[in-house]
Amino acid sequence: MNRDDIANMWEKANGWSIEGWPKTIDEIERFAKLVAAAERKALRETVDELMGAERDRNTMFSDGYDYGLWHVQKFIEGRERGSP
Repeated sequence: MNRDDIANMWEKANGWSIEGWPKTIDEIERFAKLVAAAERKALRETVDELMGAERDRNTMFSDGYDYGLWHVQKFIEGRERGSP
């Protein structure tokens, strides 16, 4: 995530440019939720891309790799349910 992404999220959360921040705790909370959601989305997309990436190697290795990635997915899902 770069500065422009952050500025765009701030504007989306609060309706004005990043130069106007922060005003209230509610604005900061909305912004934090957007940033956290964007990071979780990026992680989910990365995990999805990696699933099955080791299929051409040993099946047992591939299954173990995918099992580890499955746990990462579950962790992300848990953060989505319990995130601020």
